[in-house]
Parts: sequence; structure tokens; C-alpha cells
Amino acid sequence: MWFGTTFDGTGNTGDNIVELINAVQGHFIKFVSFEPLLRDPVMAMPHMQYLDWIIIGADSTRGAKKPPQKWADWLIETAMEYNIPVFIKDNYGYPEIIKEFPKVKST
Repeated sequence: MWFGTTFDGTGNTGDNIVELINAVQGHFIKFVSFEPLLRDPVMAMPHMQYLDWIIIGADSTRGAKKPPQKWADWLIETAMEYNIPVFIKDNYGYPEIIKEFPKVKST
């Protein structure tokens, strides 16, 4: 099974990653959708190593401001440190196409 949550960088979703990690144990895929990325995601750093996949996206509301590229850059670099696959949605406007998926875990 795959279990995921959203994290947008605001206080509204600030505890989501910790709650996901604490709730999901064993051979399950844990993923976080950093979408819509509204603020710098650096507060997610202490928990990234426990994730199996991250998705990065922007607010798709008409006229919404696109997040800075440096936020995605930071998430990608951190994910690479922990060998976490990254999927960037087209709505982010990131200059590179990155659409990776996690490997299915065996029980």
C-alpha cells in the first residue's frame, strides 16, 4: 500500500510528514506531495530520510504565483541525498522534466 500526505510549507500542513511517518510502519510506500508549494519547504528536512517518494507541484489556481525554482532545487538535492525518487508536476514550470517513481517494496 502507498500512504501519502501533502505539505505546502505552511503551518496548516506542518505536522503532516511526522504524522505520516509515525502512522505508517513496515513495507509501505510513504510519500509526500509538496503541493501546492506555498512556502520554503526547509522545515521538512529532518524527516525526508523516512520518505520513499516526493511529488513537487505548484498552486494551479488561475493567476497563482509560481514558487521559486530554488525550492524545487532544494527538494531535489535533498531527495537525491536519500535516494528518494522525485516527480515534478508540469504546473511547477521546472526547466527539467523529472518524473520518477518509487520501486515497489516487497514484504
